[in-house]
Amino acid sequence: MHGTTLRCRNGPEPGPADTAHLSESPDPLRDSRPSSRRHAVSSLANVWSTPTARGLGLVVLYVSWGSTYPVMKVALRTIPPFLLLTARCLLAALALLLIARLLGASWPGRRQWLGSLVVGGLVLGGGHGLTAWAMVQASGGLAALLVSVVSVWLAVLSWILLGRRPSRRTGLGLLTGLAGVAVLAGTASAGLGWAPLLALIVSPLAWALGSVVSSRVRLPAEPLMATAAQLLVLVPVFALLAVAAGEPARITAASLSGTSLTALIYLALVGYVIGFAAYTWLIRELALATVGTYAYANPLVAVGLGVLLLGEPLTGSMLLGGLVILGGVALVVWDRAPLAPATVLTVPVPVVDVPPPPRVRDVAVASEA
Repeated sequence: MHGTTLRCRNGPEPGPADTAHLSESPDPLRDSRPSSRRHAVSSLANVWSTPTARGLGLVVLYVSWGSTYPVMKVALRTIPPFLLLTARCLLAALALLLIARLLGASWPGRRQWLGSLVVGGLVLGGGHGLTAWAMVQASGGLAALLVSVVSVWLAVLSWILLGRRPSRRTGLGLLTGLAGVAVLAGTASAGLGWAPLLALIVSPLAWALGSVVSSRVRLPAEPLMATAAQLLVLVPVFALLAVAAGEPARITAASLSGTSLTALIYLALVGYVIGFAAYTWLIRELALATVGTYAYANPLVAVGLGVLLLGEPLTGSMLLGGLVILGGVALVVWDRAPLAPATVLTVPVPVVDVPPPPRVRDVAVASEA
């Protein structure tokens, strides 16, 4: 289950003139960055722009995001969900902040922090928070399949809230995806409580809503800084939820396993930092239709790893429902392939034709557990 990049909907990537208005204060670090550093970054980018590098980048994206579901199950064995998210967001935010500042990213202004709280609250709080809480009982494979329907919810919300009527192909994808959710929900209801199941259904809806809202609020212009800001502002929110749920009283140093702590570090550094860095790079190197394959590759990776490594069940009904969902997602993604995605952190999902705010044509976030 696991989010904020800038992309042009039609035309070249936004330049300094397009994004300068988002910076609310001068940045001495950016102004003083040596030209040699810029040259080094540019040279490295040229080296990476090869077919082999792009192919490896897709593999990294699939594995880093798809593996977060079974890895989260391992982390949840001895770490309660909201404490897990608190630590995960803090570690990832600090790493991304450091990288973003070293690359000359501007420090967010007050309005950008507020926008990050709104979008992060929906994507991370509603999306990742509900998913992690539900996965205390639900399998990682089931969670990944239900969350993959986020692209379908994006099309629905764009139609309801923005008046963007879907095409026939997208409409077919919506009905197909929702039918798959109904099949999975019927299968899971027998062995899973209604609360975790409802959380897994609402989670992608909150994720999609955050993606739509992201095009209407002010966020940091630089992708890594925007993601770091959303992660950082959610740290105290998850910490308060952990306290309210009584999680600190249920955990001690002796109760923590080394395996769960290793899983936590993996979730923060691989799921958030490496996965989002790969996504940010790939959307500048490959066609949207190619990068968008993560929307249905991730759940396949999650289900496969869950079955092979954790012994999670894979019933015929679950397989059928998952295939139906992925078919609906494919229809929605491919129908919007000519357009750049407006995705939302952490957590990148193909966004369905969300009209851009002035001068910023596309805001993206990542999607994984």
